Amino acid sequence: LYVKSKEYKRAAKEFNNILKIAPRYEKARYYQCYIGYAEGDIYNARSCLIRLKDVKDKEVREGAGIILFNIGVVLQDNRDWNGSIGALKDAIFFRRGDAQQYLYLARAYIEIKDYDNGIKGFQDALRLDSTSKDAETGIAIAYDKALREHMRKGKEHLNAREFQKAIEEFDKVLIIEPNHKEAAADKKGAEADLRIILVKSEKKRQEVLAQQLRVARDALKAAEYNKAIAAYSQTIKLDKDNKEALQGIERARGTKAQLIDKNLTLGKGAYDAGNYYQAISYL
Repeated sequence: LYVKSKEYKRAAKEFNNILKIAPRYEKARYYQCYIGYAEGDIYNARSCLIRLKDVKDKEVREGAGIILFNIGVVLQDNRDWNGSIGALKDAIFFRRGDAQQYLYLARAYIEIKDYDNGIKGFQDALRLDSTSKDAETGIAIAYDKALREHMRKGKEHLNAREFQKAIEEFDKVLIIEPNHKEAAADKKGAEADLRIILVKSEKKRQEVLAQQLRVARDALKAAEYNKAIAAYSQTIKLDKDNKEALQGIERARGTKAQLIDKNLTLGKGAYDAGNYYQAISYL
């Protein structure tokens, strides 16, 4: 009654009293959120409604979804596109069968230039309402914007010599328009340039590997075990399955450990014999 007569403070007090007795009473929890919305506090109302995702009452879920949808629309009017996307996604969680929710969600994605999600939103709206001209028009517009945006990004990556990223963007263009000649040509060029870089990179990697192995072998022969272990470790970072490096590092560590044990034994013997200077020399 207090809600109907818009006596929200009294209504809030009554619902609080109910929740003290029955903390999980779903309709009381819902009306607490509704009061915040009715008083114009849409941000706290949204936060409150999100906490109702565990409710089972169908009327509560329907009501929560409707309020969140309305909040999403208001936020679009305020040009808070990301906030609107969040509210509309929450609304869809409660009410999945409303095509309008997906239309508004798609429009918000278009505004933030997330055209791929915009396309998906319009497609979901059309799936729920096959007669929706807004969804059909939205898909066409979103496809055109997505194509242009992926081409722009692809060109930027190409100019920056970020060939893998460029290829990914051109692929997205070709998904939208498989016969797009410019995207296909640019992708082919990016793939050729990437192959050249990969060949050069592999050649350089092999040169570094060979150098590290030479250093490790020479250090092992000279009984410089720490240096050998360091060089073999660098080799394994570049090639984790390199057999020579894996075997070499184990050999260097084993020989080093044996040498330490031997020196400890000799040092202890010298110390016990009173040859302190000789004992120190084994440290």
